[in-house]
Amino acid sequence: MGGPPDGSVSLVAAAADHHRRTPDNGGDRRHRAGAVSGVYAITQYPGGEYSDRWTRATLIVPGLGILVLGFLTFGLAGGLAGFVAAAVITGLGKGLFAIPSRALLSDLFVERRGRALGLYAAGTDLGGLVSSGLAILALTYATWRTPFLPVAVVLAGLTVLYALWSRDGYAVGSPELHVSGTLRRLFASAEQRRTLLAFGLFYFMVGGFINFFPTYLIEAKGFDQQLASATFAIVFAVGITIKPVAGGLSDRFRRESIAVVGMLAAAGALAVLSAVAARPLIYVSVVALAAGYKTEFPLADAIIMDNAPDAD
Repeated sequence: MGGPPDGSVSLVAAAADHHRRTPDNGGDRRHRAGAVSGVYAITQYPGGEYSDRWTRATLIVPGLGILVLGFLTFGLAGGLAGFVAAAVITGLGKGLFAIPSRALLSDLFVERRGRALGLYAAGTDLGGLVSSGLAILALTYATWRTPFLPVAVVLAGLTVLYALWSRDGYAVGSPELHVSGTLRRLFASAEQRRTLLAFGLFYFMVGGFINFFPTYLIEAKGFDQQLASATFAIVFAVGITIKPVAGGLSDRFRRESIAVVGMLAAAGALAVLSAVAARPLIYVSVVALAAGYKTEFPLADAIIMDNAPDAD
């Protein structure tokens, strides 16, 4: 099972174009971004726990359905309220889908967990690459809303296919969340605490990169929106290749060591990118940054799955 079509690039383009057409202050933009991130973050924990106690499909299918609704809302709703509503709906769907889908792969591929998660994550990059192409075409020939409708249609088709092909049943049990017990088990050992801290810091960086990298290229490097979207697409193209390779290597060698090498490579490439102005050097830096950055995704998920307490 691959990842769903990723609308993040289209969403970045939409936010940039929406801001250009309807200027507001930085606080308003931060509140909108915080609403999306907050819904996504809050939804992941119940999505994961319920998928452990119910079934994976019981969370995955509704999550995909809500994502379809979110992208349709992006494509059809107007005004600031419509934009925010669409973003919140999308965050809810993504939160319900994200953890159960990874847990399903972890259940099915214990010995080759890294490679399975790498292939899964590469699927999201393929979706991101397609979304990037749609965003470029939309900003050139249409409006920022245009990419979301075809993404919603494709995602709806994948939702139906998954619901038909899945051998996992559907069951709804108690809605109670065992938060205190889960927290005690998660923080029971120093190694687990360090792992969670590293995981949290990594995804803090991920949020900043996804939300601000195209804007950085526009503001600091003089790119226009189309070129910034095309350059952002390089990151996804590299991810399609590097994620399965990194995941496969992590099944043979220590995952943490590979993760450290990837982060050091990404940090070095980002430092070079900040210092250079020539376009060829910018593109080389982006490729190197993407290689190190995208290495981390299957490793982070696999490390968390490896170290999860047995009771969870």
